[in-house]
Amino acid sequence: MQSLKDRTFVITGGTSDIGRALCLSLSTRGADIAILDNSPDKGRRIVDEISDTREIKEHHGKAAYFDVDLTKNDAVKEGFSKAVETFGAIDIFVSALHNSKASPILGPEYLDDFEKLIGINMKSAVYATQAVLPFMKGRKRGKIIYVVPDLMRYGIETESLASLTRGGLIYYSRALARELGSFNISINCVATGPTEDYLLTREPKETSLKKAEEKFLQFLPLGRTPRASEVAEVIAFLSSSSADAVTGQTWAVNGGLTMI
Repeated sequence: MQSLKDRTFVITGGTSDIGRALCLSLSTRGADIAILDNSPDKGRRIVDEISDTREIKEHHGKAAYFDVDLTKNDAVKEGFSKAVETFGAIDIFVSALHNSKASPILGPEYLDDFEKLIGINMKSAVYATQAVLPFMKGRKRGKIIYVVPDLMRYGIETESLASLTRGGLIYYSRALARELGSFNISINCVATGPTEDYLLTREPKETSLKKAEEKFLQFLPLGRTPRASEVAEVIAFLSSSSADAVTGQTWAVNGGLTMI
């Protein structure tokens, strides 16, 4: 386990299953974490969990939660400024916020869902990227990681809007990797398979996670969905100095769902 001591992360969407696993994993490596989200109860529970662990293991990192509407540019800028005021710097930004709502193209709510998902999946990432870059460019150092659902590369019915609004970050990251490389800022994506949050959101009527998961197992060579903790491990690696030469790439943690 490589140390991330003296590194500060900002994580948007940190209250999701992947976000929570990431916060806990990074804190064990000594990283400080600013969680930006609009789920205060979940966010504060994660901070309390990390704080309780620090009382026993002092080498673990600190955490703070900031309640932010990530679809509003001014609110995002203010949230990043508060993170810097609290921790003094931002070294790595992870965009883990996304919504994979099923929306049939001929459904009555399709266009309303389009506007909603643009804000959650696309604008939130762009606003946050613009907000963090001044802090990184000034230090000529930084890493940005976008978490995207790999089902969009596989292609799944009723999720054309989620694929469009979140999947575009893969190409966005490649262009930014070329634009920002001279500032020693790397940009990468982590494409995830169907995690617990996704399965329960897509199949809310299922009586158990196992039943929801069984619908996807036929597509997964490993015979299981990836755990959020496994996604977190890959993000932790990309955040470390071991991955300093990695930029413009998409790392799939998907149980073999796609092989690109």
